[in-house]
Amino acid sequence: YYFEDVQKTGKALVVKGWGFLNNTDTKSLDTYVLLKNGDRIRLYSVDVIIRKGVTSHFSRSGLNLDSSGFSVTIPIRKLEKGNFQVGLYMEKGAMAGVVYPNKFIELGN
Repeated sequence: YYFEDVQKTGKALVVKGWGFLNNTDTKSLDTYVLLKNGDRIRLYSVDVIIRKGVTSHFSRSGLNLDSSGFSVTIPIRKLEKGNFQVGLYMEKGAMAGVVYPNKFIELGN
């Protein structure tokens, strides 16, 4: 996984990047961006972005990772003020994974 962009732009929070589950191609992979503030976690559906370069980079895996890219724009007015940790949740069938890298964004200041 990799978060390429996590930023406030005007009245929205934009999150872009790519991710996949180990040993699993990205066809029919459901991906969500998570925003965690204390004990509260919000889940946001993403738009899938085709990333053929991810498949090329991990070509030894033999997996099709073209659908690993994601992008979501979240209106800031729908979020309370605070410091949010940005995460990623992915699932495909019985497989699922959650990652919370050291990415935070402050809203409301």
